Amino acid sequence: MSDIVFLRDLALVVTAAAVAAVVCRLLNQPKAVGYILAGFVLNGLGIFRPLIANQESMHTLADLGLIFLMFSMGLDFNLRKLRNVGVSAIVTALIDVTVMLSIGFFIGRALGWNAIESLFLGAIICDSSTAIITKALGDLALKRERFAQIILGASIVEDLLAIVLIALLTGVGLTGSIQTNMVFDRAGILLIFLVMLLIVGLLSVPRLINRLTRFRDDELLVIAVIGICFAVSLLSIALNFTLALGAFIIGSIMAESGQRARIETLTGPLRDIFGAVFFVAIGLLANPLIAIEHYRLLFLLAGVVIAGKFCACSIGSFISGNDRSTSVRVGCGMAQVNEFALIIAGLGAKLGVTRDFVYPLAVGVSLLTTFINPYLLKNASFVDRFVEMILPRRLRNRLGSYTVAAEADGRTGSNNIIRNTIQRCLTIILINLVWMAGIFLGMGYIAKRLAGPLARIPYLPGGSQTLLWFAAALITIPFLVASLRKLQALAMILAEMRFPQRAGRRGVYWPRLMTEWTITITGMLAIGLFIFVFGSVILPPQRMLIFLVIVLTAITMVFWKFNILIYSKAQTALREVFSANQPWLNLLTFSAAQNIFSEAHLADTLISPGSPAADKLIRDLNIRALTGAAIIGLERGGKTSINPPPDEVLRPGDRIYLLGTNEQLEQARTLLGRGE
Repeated sequence: MSDIVFLRDLALVVTAAAVAAVVCRLLNQPKAVGYILAGFVLNGLGIFRPLIANQESMHTLADLGLIFLMFSMGLDFNLRKLRNVGVSAIVTALIDVTVMLSIGFFIGRALGWNAIESLFLGAIICDSSTAIITKALGDLALKRERFAQIILGASIVEDLLAIVLIALLTGVGLTGSIQTNMVFDRAGILLIFLVMLLIVGLLSVPRLINRLTRFRDDELLVIAVIGICFAVSLLSIALNFTLALGAFIIGSIMAESGQRARIETLTGPLRDIFGAVFFVAIGLLANPLIAIEHYRLLFLLAGVVIAGKFCACSIGSFISGNDRSTSVRVGCGMAQVNEFALIIAGLGAKLGVTRDFVYPLAVGVSLLTTFINPYLLKNASFVDRFVEMILPRRLRNRLGSYTVAAEADGRTGSNNIIRNTIQRCLTIILINLVWMAGIFLGMGYIAKRLAGPLARIPYLPGGSQTLLWFAAALITIPFLVASLRKLQALAMILAEMRFPQRAGRRGVYWPRLMTEWTITITGMLAIGLFIFVFGSVILPPQRMLIFLVIVLTAITMVFWKFNILIYSKAQTALREVFSANQPWLNLLTFSAAQNIFSEAHLADTLISPGSPAADKLIRDLNIRALTGAAIIGLERGGKTSINPPPDEVLRPGDRIYLLGTNEQLEQARTLLGRGE
């Protein structure tokens, strides 16, 4: 009988969703609004008897809908967009989330709510809906406008920040208190989980997906994709995160397989069906009478979302260098909330840390802002004229001067070759440190979960902790070797910057050498301390630790080249995942020229009016073939370009950046005319 009830409830939900979708299509409104209203109707509008007998089963199906929705968002997100969104989108999103989170928190405290309830309220109103923005811009044919690109990029960044917030709020809700050390610990574990999942996923999942596609079997591919998605979501739950986090990340990883369109086509029907059930379940959970009862707070929050996000996003866009008109349009497009507001509100209700009327309020705010936003975006020009009218002329002139100065600064500072190289070194070291921390924490998790079976191993000083610590240390050796090599490259670059080799400068050898060694040794000590701290969860006894460190040092030195080879193969595998037109991969790997930093040096030379290289093509000089040095940068008029093309004409006053050994650099500088 229960099976019949379940099938009847499912039929009612899907039928109601279908009717709502048709109505919304005719009225040109977002389908999510119709699904939620259908849930209201099935719930009896809070007045009549609910039509759904077993709502718990619907909530289980809603969880499936949440997985498919977040998986689909991950597919659409893909990691390439992290590079494409730009500084404007990132700055706008960070300011928006910070401001709205703070406003929501202070509103909650002003209403007499506790800190956790106030934190959830801030999280509910902080994220703009990517789906609503995409639909609105598409309907208005504005997707190619600059402000539209900033809006889409900022919404993507906010989605990622919302995923992080959900994970942190889950931990806060489970503990029932806000503790600074707990939040930082949770954030650290989350960071390690994300980095490890990304690296392991990028090394394995896209390759697996591409191999499965060779069978040309859609059933096999969709089962494998859904199985991986469910497995990662289950892993996320096991670590006290959310289903949404695992589904979102694995979706973004699968997007890099090159099969995104095919996966989206195969999983699209499941997303549409269970996604509709998810939004209908939102309406089932929410009692509209409760929202109407608190109508003052409902309209207050809706007004705060529209006004607060408009101001925060407009200011964020303007600060990052956009003009007033573009910034105002960005603010208009971002002034709404939807999916993540409902997910976070549902999380608070499920954990029992928010008041009964918070969830219906979140639904009401979502409906109001979703309905108003397209009209606000459509009339953005009028809003811009209104803002221009109320701003004093002096302030308008200052804002215009700021925009011009910001654009000029961005043009001159965006291609600094030295700064970019330093950033790449630091990025590699940071990723390796997070990876090593994750390995030690993972071994600590194994030690806790498998305490019984591990106790049966033969006697060893320190027991199973010694064995697990040694295993973790062995695994981290390739990452440690890579970090030390990047640290050496960083030290060399900084020493070159502090004591550059130029004509006429003598006595810089020892200062440069001391600078290199100081940076290298300090960095090695910092890395060692970092490993010690995260390895302390399974640290063996002191004497055993000293012995193991000596053994590991010997293994590292003997197999130094082997560890470099392992790390290089991992880099190659990552490089194969991405197509050649994805320049952001430089954040993870070094170019071939940078692999010889241990032997090469960086130098520069000025092309003087009488130089034999003046007014000649780089190709015609044949520097690489004649000297072995490489031209890796060209500075002209305050702007530096990386890897100038061979057809570039060198002009008097240009500064050339060269990479090579001391002997190669000397020959190249002689050939170029020995500039200063």
